[in-house]
Amino acid sequence: MADKRDILHVGQISSVNVETASARAAFDDLQGLTSAPMQIVFPAMGKWQMFCVPKVGDHVNVLRLPNGKSEGFILGTSNTANNMPQNPKDGLVQLISDDLSCSIRLDADSGTLEVLFKESISEKSKERKITAEQSIEISAEEITVRAPKIKLVGEVEIEGNLKVTGNIENDGNMTTSGQHTDAAGTHC
Repeated sequence: MADKRDILHVGQISSVNVETASARAAFDDLQGLTSAPMQIVFPAMGKWQMFCVPKVGDHVNVLRLPNGKSEGFILGTSNTANNMPQNPKDGLVQLISDDLSCSIRLDADSGTLEVLFKESISEKSKERKITAEQSIEISAEEITVRAPKIKLVGEVEIEGNLKVTGNIENDGNMTTSGQHTDAAGTHC
């Protein structure tokens, strides 16, 4: 059996094959030796599995098998001085892009989820339901909702002006304060 010190290495990714979820690593501690393609180990829980292939240049932890018949496995990336966790704390799961422009933070202690994307988010699902115990606030320069039919249930309060380019049907009473204008003119 090989010396146990030869099993675990830190290497640097030299090439990646996304289709086979494998990569090659170069090892400074082995005089620059470059491995054959090795499978990348991804975390999995139940029916969920995460795929996150390292990029060329990433520092990785590698488990080399002592049997001499297999190269081993890439266990994951290593933090370096240029690649440290952003605002780390216990109970926080973070996915952060290299340029820090996109991030997903899940805080188990406070029960909060923060999603930040520099450009846009695209989501597609058959049905989406959002429920909040207190309130939901959406802030943007402009919000567009497209659907053949939009139904609001409950009281609706609008702060600011309302512009309607189509018809308004009213099956109940309408109360106004101030002036309103219709085809017959302005009324108080």
